Amino acid sequence: MARPQLEGKGHSLWLLPKADSSAHRDVNPLINRLAKVHGTPEFAVHATLIGSVLGEEASVRDQTRKIAARLRPYEIVGNGQLSSNLGVLHQTLFIPVIQTPPVMAAYDTAQHVLGSNRGPYFPHISLAYDGLTKEEVDQLKELLKQEEALIRNVRFTVNAIGLWQTEGPVSGWHEVASFPFATQI
Repeated sequence: MARPQLEGKGHSLWLLPKADSSAHRDVNPLINRLAKVHGTPEFAVHATLIGSVLGEEASVRDQTRKIAARLRPYEIVGNGQLSSNLGVLHQTLFIPVIQTPPVMAAYDTAQHVLGSNRGPYFPHISLAYDGLTKEEVDQLKELLKQEEALIRNVRFTVNAIGLWQTEGPVSGWHEVASFPFATQI
């Protein structure tokens, strides 16, 4: 029986590690390995700044550019724990991100520019998507015991926002543009 695919809406603003970072080098292959276990979609390692941004692409691009222009590079640090939230779209298996002042300020800036109030921010680094059962998530957590050092030490510097088209199933998602922060390190 085919696994139900969860579908996104609109665009999402992703905080991506640099291509030469250890998070990119180590976590992307881990996400891809986990996806193969239960036939779930592969995706790029990221922390979502804002998801499900609705509107015309040109307008969302302009807003994303304005957000990036107001931000400075900062560090995303995982809390070292695996978590799951099976009732929430795209929070099947993840590492929560420590809510440092720069992490939370970036979210506040994004909400301000977008003219939205989405409530509390729950920053996290997803490892698996798409309708897994509790038993399947438990199996992945067991597999990840071999990766304890990696899970405990996930961190990366953010210096750009990736604008992703996230309408429909994860397999169809793609990056539309990337906007560097005003200052680079």
